[in-house]
Amino acid sequence: MTTLVIDEEFKNILPPLSEAEHVALEENITEWGSARDPIMVWKEESIIIDGHHRYSVCEAYNLPYEVKFISFGSRGSAIDWVFQNQLGRRNLTPQRLKYLQGKIAERILSKPRGNRDKEIKKFAEQQGVSDRTIYKSAQYSETVDSLPKKQKAKVLAGKKKLPMAPKVIKPRDTSRVAALGKPYKEATKDLRRVVAEFEVISNDAGIGKYIATKMTRIKNNLEEAIDAINQCEPVEECDRCHGKTCNHCYGTGFLSRAAQESRDK
Repeated sequence: MTTLVIDEEFKNILPPLSEAEHVALEENITEWGSARDPIMVWKEESIIIDGHHRYSVCEAYNLPYEVKFISFGSRGSAIDWVFQNQLGRRNLTPQRLKYLQGKIAERILSKPRGNRDKEIKKFAEQQGVSDRTIYKSAQYSETVDSLPKKQKAKVLAGKKKLPMAPKVIKPRDTSRVAALGKPYKEATKDLRRVVAEFEVISNDAGIGKYIATKMTRIKNNLEEAIDAINQCEPVEECDRCHGKTCNHCYGTGFLSRAAQESRDK
């Protein structure tokens, strides 16, 4: 018989059961005389990937259990399966559902930039929610993971509300923003210089007679160009992805002045 391995990373991937949930599981298994659901095991490594609680109860009471093996090409693939498998369960509390969606989103966002936004969008569509909801779920799961074990279990069981954490303002990478914004500032500076030069020319009785009749139109057009460039200037890291790029900042990692003003309204 294969010796099953308890790997701490896999054991701690999923949120813990609350005390009441663990008691209920123990009563069900002892009354039934065995675990109803099989213990899922990564075939190549003999590591338990699902059923740690069932396994511990059966071992404690010397009760039988079924083992089901699944092959995976990598540890990452096995971890992805764990989350997807849990996400398919019917008895999830809204809090556990949001947590699992967030953990999957975290794994997607940890990948190299590439198609991360597309993967998030696809996952959101599969879950029947917006991609913004998935991004928020990632923030939720990160917050839940920072809680003490018992408090975390109560929150995910719906027995306790998630405590309000003080808003953490991440430091802005001003050097990168300044570098990106420099061409925009130079362009608006040059255009203002052009406006000033045209005004000088239009006031010259000798060479500016014709331009003087068009000066208002020329000035308005140049001012519109200055305003458009100014609105496109990157001014700060995206407040959602913090420079890592997302749909909110159109893949740049930064908010333009127009996007900043829109957000602050």
